[in-house]
Amino acid sequence: MHFRLALEYELGIELIPVSHRQWDSEEALAIRMQYNGKLPSDSISSGVKVAFSAGDLLVFSANMLHRGIYGLERMVLVILLCDPEPALLKSAPSDCLPSQEILSTLDNSGLFERALSLRK
Repeated sequence: MHFRLALEYELGIELIPVSHRQWDSEEALAIRMQYNGKLPSDSISSGVKVAFSAGDLLVFSANMLHRGIYGLERMVLVILLCDPEPALLKSAPSDCLPSQEILSTLDNSGLFERALSLRK
């Protein structure tokens, strides 16, 4: 799951509906991979753009194709929850998971402790 909490107004993201179950259309693939003169910044006809005001929360499948809409500084808190697969966790930056100091303040730290143990 992908949780995106806006801390201030931003242009947001573009989501490709149903792409978590049905992968790229020919158009989306050409844009993502820069085929046939397409650029990653080109619009995707099936895309839905979502702007955020401060405090807005969007929850969606992290498997859904999505991309940021740039142009303003982006101040968002992004939380990704996934299965604790060691291969996924190894690629996560070390500052993505809470420190032992922060863990000690949480009422339910088991989720993070398992993820931290699998990184080793």
